[in-house]
Amino acid sequence: TFPYFRVDFCFRIGYSVFMIGDKQMATFVYIHGFNSAFTTANPKVAALATIGTVVGVTYDTLNTHEGCLDEIIAQLPTDLTDVILVGTSLGGYYAATVAAMLGLPSVLINPSTIPGVSLSKYTGQSHTNYLTGDIGFFGKNTFSTYLGARIRPNPRCLPLVAVDLADAVIPAGDTVDYFKAYGVMVNTFDGGSHQFDHMTDFLPMIAAYANHVTYL
Repeated sequence: TFPYFRVDFCFRIGYSVFMIGDKQMATFVYIHGFNSAFTTANPKVAALATIGTVVGVTYDTLNTHEGCLDEIIAQLPTDLTDVILVGTSLGGYYAATVAAMLGLPSVLINPSTIPGVSLSKYTGQSHTNYLTGDIGFFGKNTFSTYLGARIRPNPRCLPLVAVDLADAVIPAGDTVDYFKAYGVMVNTFDGGSHQFDHMTDFLPMIAAYANHVTYL
């Protein structure tokens, strides 16, 4: 199945042209989801590493919305020439948001489209990070910084999006409907989970997206 995306121009300050394949390899900046951290042991990261370079971002997801944005942007490569942002779950929201800000392409996997909704169930609780073991509290004041936040794709550089239909954390049907309003057709996979179990199937679509995206 050919992936759903629109070949278009992505604008940012300066000028560069990017392609992969027999030209230049992509640099994938991977942004993890809520209460997690970057690890090369992640199967999605390992898969991306077969078609490009992977740069990991680790940020404190118990921080405020603005704080998380600052942490992520501070860890981006200095040279954004060949960068594609990749995010899962809450990281999908941030990948889309930073991509829209900087005119970068993005790949979103089981993304949180409206974090002010998806994070509500975790508010007012302590959380132990799945990977680091660090314990922190996600309070109501922190959650309030997400109210009104939502993915707003850059129409000149639309993301590539995929969901597992059996995602039990973020309803896949809601994600499909959300992006349809922006003219983005979501790639859907039967079964699966919130962790996304179809990276092998999705990887050729990511490679095709990277091969066709152009920066000006």
